[in-house]
Amino acid sequence: AKYFFDESDSPAQSGETATEDSERSEGQTVERKAAMSKYYDVNDVLAEEEPLPTIFNTSVYGLGRALDPSCDSEDLPISSNVILPFWLVDFLSRRKMLKPLMPKFLKKRLRDELQGEAGSVDLRDRCKFFYELGRKLCTLQELDGHDELADFMLDTFTSRFKGMLTNSHVCSNQTRETYSKVLSNEELQLFTRAQSSSKAFEKWIYSKSTRIESRIKRKRSDKEWDAREFKVRTRPVVAV
Repeated sequence: AKYFFDESDSPAQSGETATEDSERSEGQTVERKAAMSKYYDVNDVLAEEEPLPTIFNTSVYGLGRALDPSCDSEDLPISSNVILPFWLVDFLSRRKMLKPLMPKFLKKRLRDELQGEAGSVDLRDRCKFFYELGRKLCTLQELDGHDELADFMLDTFTSRFKGMLTNSHVCSNQTRETYSKVLSNEELQLFTRAQSSSKAFEKWIYSKSTRIESRIKRKRSDKEWDAREFKVRTRPVVAV
């Protein structure tokens, strides 16, 4: 008689499976906590409302006009180009129902402008939540170029941060107001905080009521003795 052993029932295999399941559950718990921390974040909600172009991989029945107002029928045919909010694109792309496309504000033309003169590009006109939405786009596995998007977003912020910090401290009020109109929502928050910090520092440095005194207090005699000792030790040597 021959006996066949099922390797899936072996103790080693079951132990590895239990470890993988435990790691997967811990990762899901961390993701769930991170998602719940942004549940009441208004900026996060508005960022997920930003529209994205998509191409459907399947047909959709009964929701053609609901998803695409320009659709002539109640059914949406396959390979239809539809613009949807990010939260719906994320939901459907995970189920392979559609393929997300790179939004207009991240096309090659804008990337070339940011690589040339990053500080003069109006990001607020392109997308108010440029960095937040870009971070979310990096999680879309079906999006072409999502793996290179994180480096591009980091380079963009790094190249614009120095000019943003300078304008918040040394420019005139009129220049600051004009410059703030080209910043994204995330940059505007940092710019406003830098302005508040600069104003608080100026108020403190020019105030007459605030004095900084040393905690170490020395007697007058000690100061005089130190001065005499310093003169003795530093007296020039005269050759005879």
